[in-house]
Amino acid sequence: MARTVQQVNKKKQKKLLPKFTKKTTKRTKPGVRSLREIKFYQASTNLLLRKRPFMRLVREVTQKLSLQAHFWQLTALEALQEAAETYLTHLFEHSNLAAIHAKRITVFPKDVQFILRIKEDDL
Repeated sequence: MARTVQQVNKKKQKKLLPKFTKKTTKRTKPGVRSLREIKFYQASTNLLLRKRPFMRLVREVTQKLSLQAHFWQLTALEALQEAAETYLTHLFEHSNLAAIHAKRITVFPKDVQFILRIKEDDL
């Protein structure tokens, strides 16, 4: 006689799934996104400020300074915007260096004021 293997009959249990399964999202380390943005903006040559709001600001300032109507050429506004962005970029770069020198990560208004005082002496 051949041996027969006896198997225990287990009832198939229904797996209980939760009603709402929570998807796990991939988390990146803090600072990775900001470093990606820095690389992107350093590689690009596009203007950072939008053109229309900058144009409105320039026109508003010129209206407050003089009563006469001033008309701006598009190339003049673009040159002014380019110069303003370059100035602000350098100001923030130097302010960041001042914050790093003070052993901080965050740039405070006092860093910007400090850099403006130093630049004032250079003029």
